[in-house]
Amino acid sequence: MLDIRDITRCDLLEWEEDHATKVQYGKFSIEPLEVGWGITVGNALRRVLLSSIEGAAVTGVQIEGIIHEFSSLPGVREDIIDIVLNLKGLVLRSYSDDEETLYLEVEGVPGELREVTARDIQPNSNVEIINLDHHLAEIDEEAKLSMKISVKKGRGYLEVEGRDIKEDYNFIPIDALFTPVKKVNFQVLDTRVGQLTNYDKLIIEIWTNGAITPQQALSQSLDLLAEEFSRFGGLLKEKIGESEPAEEVEEDEETSEAETSIEELELSVRAYNCLKRAHIDTVQELVSILQERPEDLKKIKNLGQKTFEEIVEKVEKWSSEVESKEEKGVNKGEAPAED
Repeated sequence: MLDIRDITRCDLLEWEEDHATKVQYGKFSIEPLEVGWGITVGNALRRVLLSSIEGAAVTGVQIEGIIHEFSSLPGVREDIIDIVLNLKGLVLRSYSDDEETLYLEVEGVPGELREVTARDIQPNSNVEIINLDHHLAEIDEEAKLSMKISVKKGRGYLEVEGRDIKEDYNFIPIDALFTPVKKVNFQVLDTRVGQLTNYDKLIIEIWTNGAITPQQALSQSLDLLAEEFSRFGGLLKEKIGESEPAEEVEEDEETSEAETSIEELELSVRAYNCLKRAHIDTVQELVSILQERPEDLKKIKNLGQKTFEEIVEKVEKWSSEVESKEEKGVNKGEAPAED
């Protein structure tokens, strides 16, 4: 049977950007795939693209002079609800794992109405605004608009209900749609390899909001699927190993740190991805870095303080479990005391 793994490729067929809305479109082909795998891969990629690609969004706002979203500001044409909806339309790219705050301070222009856009938001080195011309409000000459806008990174959709809310009296929480992918379509066509025609060709179309490119979105979705399946495979091997009779498999009970994969730490997807991309594959490598040069770990892209603290906590927990097993092994090997 022909092995097509070495000839399978992913090609960019089309790419375009709407300069007004910043929406980007990409069309890709993945071929050849074994018959039936076009739909399998297409469905998996579509679901991951729409639900699991990380993005940034506005999660709340504080507006000076406003207590709740059903209020209004003198001199501002929009209601507060309309302003909140406009804030949800901001397309953002965050370079921080922590919550960031954006500030907006504008005053009216004598003799005319002034349009307030995303361009009026004060620059923040950790947050990039993609759609700078996005409309936020319109104010008259006597009006003043002052806002503190909270921005966070996340995945999927985050509702206001069931989440921790700031206790500030005038903080208005906002439902957040983090995903930068707006739409995904795919179709499966026939393709040929040599004289054989029973292979699949996957055509996938991706629309993003401009915070990331369609190429980046597709690459991230492929990485996420590969890493998740790899993790599940490791868990399955562990379960099978536990169920085997002891007399059939004779293994040293002491597992070397150097042979222990970081998968054993049960890290979050973010922490696992950061370490893998930095080519840190074993617990021994990780322990060595934490002991000798922990600052190198913090330099890894997308690895923030919270992720660093999670890694340290998981390593400490793993080390204590290993020490506990070793102590039990020593106790079992001790000879009984003589009377």
